[in-house]
Amino acid sequence: MKKLSFIFIIFISITVNSQVIISENPQVEINGSGILELNSKKGFLPPVMTVEERNQIPVSTNSFGLIIYSLTSKSLNIYDGNKWHILKSKYRIQKDKSLTK
Repeated sequence: MKKLSFIFIIFISITVNSQVIISENPQVEINGSGILELNSKKGFLPPVMTVEERNQIPVSTNSFGLIIYSLTSKSLNIYDGNKWHILKSKYRIQKDKSLTK
């Protein structure tokens, strides 16, 4: 019986595909092109850290697309599988938190 249960669990774990949607609206349908979808009237808050903390993340060539917000560069940083890139904006944040070009 244990062997049968083990085979069943292995079969289920191999054939199950999942997608996650985080939404305030229970009527939203999952888009089949993504594994994670955020549907909200709120913003997305990525992990916030310094460049020193970012450089301690154990990344590999499979980590491409990893995103953090750098306190050092005050911008989003994205990993391309080889190195980190700073995503620059044409806007600057003023002391009063407003945006200007």
